[in-house]
Amino acid sequence: MKGDLAKAQREALKYIRTQKNPAVPLSFRGKQMLGLSTEKGMIPLTRQVGSSGSWSTAYLSFADEKPTVFIETSDKRGEDLSKDVLVAINEQGHRPHIPIIEYFGTGQNGTKIYKMPLYDTQSELAMKSRYGRVIEILREGVDWWFRAMTRQEKDYVHTLGYDLEFQKMKRQFFIKYLEDIANYPTLMEPHFLSQKDKDTLSSIIEDLKVMNDYLTANNMVYFFEFPTRNLALDGNQQLILLDVMYPSEGEGW
Repeated sequence: MKGDLAKAQREALKYIRTQKNPAVPLSFRGKQMLGLSTEKGMIPLTRQVGSSGSWSTAYLSFADEKPTVFIETSDKRGEDLSKDVLVAINEQGHRPHIPIIEYFGTGQNGTKIYKMPLYDTQSELAMKSRYGRVIEILREGVDWWFRAMTRQEKDYVHTLGYDLEFQKMKRQFFIKYLEDIANYPTLMEPHFLSQKDKDTLSSIIEDLKVMNDYLTANNMVYFFEFPTRNLALDGNQQLILLDVMYPSEGEGW
């Protein structure tokens, strides 16, 4: 995913927080100047909020009377399907930590258009204050997932290349590492884990399992990363895993 959802969200939020009337569409001589054409009709847009990636452009809209982010993506590169993974998971039902994103339609020249609510990507201090220990554990797991393996399992994984089977096992034992901390924190790491942090971590684990199940069922070579800039808060101050799936490119352990 390479952080394009998070970048789009940051740019949209920055615009809203720096404008006196952010919901007023761009216009010239009384005519609205910016819209996004789809098979569902024209989406009235407030403004483009910057390119969110090599093949993506993000827009801010108040068409639903609340800030909404639209992302238009060209399918030219074809290798990053992480948005479609999130769309498919959302179609199964809402998850507390998975960002809400829907496939809105097809734009001009065959582009794919996605729709998201606006998340808070700028309150880093609030995020760290509320979820700092949980984020730290998630990051530790990215580097130390193999600690959840037996010696025999480690020996087997060492025989694999950085292929699909390796990535499946890596995700599996990353989640197991997190589960061991949530269930047996004194065995896995020396720091005290509050009940609030334990509950949050357990909730995130369930959402990561849903993501992992989809990736595994569809033979997708992705792993998880958790830079703070790719996390967000929703309106209820819940931690959102905005951009945490990355196409794996041969990294090991």
